[in-house]
Amino acid sequence: METAVRIAITTAVGLIGAAAGFHHTHEAAVRAGQTGWLAWADAVVIECMVIVAGLQLARERKSGKSGRLPMVVLVAAFLIQMGAQVSGAPTTFDGWLFAAVPALGCLVVVKFAFRSAGEKRERDEAAPPVAAVSSRESESVPADPWPEITSSVVADVPEPRPEPPTAAVPTPAPVASAWPPR
Repeated sequence: METAVRIAITTAVGLIGAAAGFHHTHEAAVRAGQTGWLAWADAVVIECMVIVAGLQLARERKSGKSGRLPMVVLVAAFLIQMGAQVSGAPTTFDGWLFAAVPALGCLVVVKFAFRSAGEKRERDEAAPPVAAVSSRESESVPADPWPEITSSVVADVPEPRPEPPTAAVPTPAPVASAWPPR
């Protein structure tokens, strides 16, 4: 139940943040003189560059690389995106904050989603593989942990070895006690 609620909230926040951030970016492109499909293309490229750069950075760090280029692209794209978010907002702290929150919320949701997916993948890779049992194998395995003894089971038990014959050892006659002397 907790997983379903988390997925629902993450999806809702991500979609709302993406839609509002995308709208701000599109409006900034229009104010900058882009029209028609080009304003939409600018919004798509700017919004997606941050996500793609973040994914590439995570991939390179996981493989042991420095990730300098993806980090530079991530920072540049993030600054362009935040500039687009706040460009139409009132020039107050509150105006900039509330204009930036949708895009920040979308980025945080994406980061958490990929982080938890990576942790799940690592747990799955660390877990020992479970042997698959075909339907034929499951038919031949007895359900009872203590199966009846059959002739095939008895045939696998080695015959006991007979004891080697022992020679009869004579029992000595009782010895009269020589001690104490009389």
